[in-house]
Amino acid sequence: MHRPQAHVTGELGEIEVASLFIRQGWQVTKLAPDYGFDFLVQPATSAQLTGDLVLIQVKTTAKHLTRDRIGRAAIRVPSQHVRFWRTVPIPALLVLVELPSHQMYVRACQAIAARLDAGGRNSKTTRVTFAPEDLLCQTTEPVLRRQVTEFWTQQRGYLALHRQLLCTGQLLSMLVTSIPRAADHTSSIHDGIFKALQYTFGTAKALFISSFVPHHEGIVTIVQREEASFPAE
Repeated sequence: MHRPQAHVTGELGEIEVASLFIRQGWQVTKLAPDYGFDFLVQPATSAQLTGDLVLIQVKTTAKHLTRDRIGRAAIRVPSQHVRFWRTVPIPALLVLVELPSHQMYVRACQAIAARLDAGGRNSKTTRVTFAPEDLLCQTTEPVLRRQVTEFWTQQRGYLALHRQLLCTGQLLSMLVTSIPRAADHTSSIHDGIFKALQYTFGTAKALFISSFVPHHEGIVTIVQREEASFPAE
């Protein structure tokens, strides 16, 4: 039975990515079937898993990438995949593997999706550029690990504050509803206080929920580069 070369190329790229993360102490789980992502990874410390989950999509090329005068390369990704990335609730990375050089480059998926939205593009494919500073290797992996750790530490802080806010809101609600409603004028005062507390609680809750929206751009710090100057294909 014929085995497409594209399948071989893809598998070799996945092996290179998995090998790097495993050597650097990450837990790597292959997703099968892979609906949009190839791996679910998380860093480990002293043989203990951290729970700081990250999704990885691998793109592999069997040829040397064409680069511009400052060393940037580009690939094209289906725009429907890019739009799907913006719905993913945890950090996700796009890793490009150049097989001939055994080099890997990384970009944050949600940051790529944000640029697509900002540009209002309607094409079927989206160009994604990779600069020399996007190189993923043993030297740069600790930077990625630190950014992932900082991201999840921040999100856990938001969750803790949200829980405290919920408890406070429930206590205030119980307090107001326990106030006696002896007469009509006290009833209107009671309702006014209750509505004011509801509004305050709802506004604060919305603020914390909006703060919880993951800022995935922080996972890879070099996602805000200007791409317009890259030559068109």
